Amino acid sequence: MSERRELYSLEAEHGVLGAVMLASLRKDDGLVEQILGEVDSGDFFIEDNAALFLAIEDSSSEGMPVDPVTVGITRRLLPSGESTLAYAGEISKNVPSAANWKVYAKHLHGLAVLRQVVAAASTVHELAHENRPVPEIVAQAQ
Repeated sequence: MSERRELYSLEAEHGVLGAVMLASLRKDDGLVEQILGEVDSGDFFIEDNAALFLAIEDSSSEGMPVDPVTVGITRRLLPSGESTLAYAGEISKNVPSAANWKVYAKHLHGLAVLRQVVAAASTVHELAHENRPVPEIVAQAQ
């Protein structure tokens, strides 16, 4: 039997977050905008990472740089209660480059799609067990 795939990647999530902050620190606004334009908060599985991405988007939309300090000002705490500044700082420190952000983003998005497929399959599974006419269940599942 094959090994089960995880439907998220902490490394890819951190790679994207780190890349956008590193691009901002290099004052590469074009790359910041490109990353923010191709990635969505819904692509993140880990709630703190999605919240950090939203804080990065908010900072950018306000014309602020998206380094750990300004992102920490935009959003003081993450859903877990951890300091945004500390979390973003750790990610920025551990991601060496923004060069491979497209690979990270593609992986991140692919896993998000798989999670959507699993959620849809779960919904269809639940519908199949309801005591309703089959055509109605099939129509709703589509």
